[in-house]
Amino acid sequence: RLGNDSGARQRILREAQHASCLSSEYIARVHDVLEENGELFLVMEFVEGETLRQRLQRPLSLEQFFEIAAQCAEALKSAHEHGVVHCDIKPENIMLTPGGQVKVLDFGLANHLPRSDESTTMDRANLLGGTAAYMSPEVLLEKLPDARTDIFSLGVVFYEMLTARHPFFAGSFVATSERILHEWPKEIRRINPSVPDGLERVVHKAMEKDLAKRYASARELVDDLRAVVQVHCFDLAELRG
Repeated sequence: RLGNDSGARQRILREAQHASCLSSEYIARVHDVLEENGELFLVMEFVEGETLRQRLQRPLSLEQFFEIAAQCAEALKSAHEHGVVHCDIKPENIMLTPGGQVKVLDFGLANHLPRSDESTTMDRANLLGGTAAYMSPEVLLEKLPDARTDIFSLGVVFYEMLTARHPFFAGSFVATSERILHEWPKEIRRINPSVPDGLERVVHKAMEKDLAKRYASARELVDDLRAVVQVHCFDLAELRG
């Protein structure tokens, strides 16, 4: 679907080749990228299971939240340490295998691949709102994204996992963007009192609008998630990472 846009084709080839170098159990592998008769083919890992969006149709315990959240943060850490930024972190791009393994899809590719109705986060009528719903303030302001962009988006996903509601979505691109840029969502503990103060602070810091106040790296986010688990002695089957 890229037509004759040679520049876009070369970007996808370059990003796919870069992404194929990632080696993390939390990231769906890109095994190869091929070009044949003007068509691009990505050979990707097949992941059996359900998306996080589908999983969110059922309640999550705090233990289940931490199992998923820790793996997602580890995926960001691994990719960012290899210089790869996702730019489209959202529940639809996070797969959960039947065994509870997280696999993040389209790392390094999502920012360049054409969007389809199936990849949006909301229904067809809210296409633009869904596209904007997980964007960071700097992306909305058309600034160059970096690792902190993914951290903001993952913070929004965490908020949604803990409250069963999106922190910013307002039904349109403009209204959603305004909320992301200028408003703070309702406090997590007012919606879900079982969430520890420390965890709410972690999610709040991940969603900081000011880049200087947001987590500078996914490694810091991983460390703080682990600290909350240790302080509150959650009975996790396994905190991966």
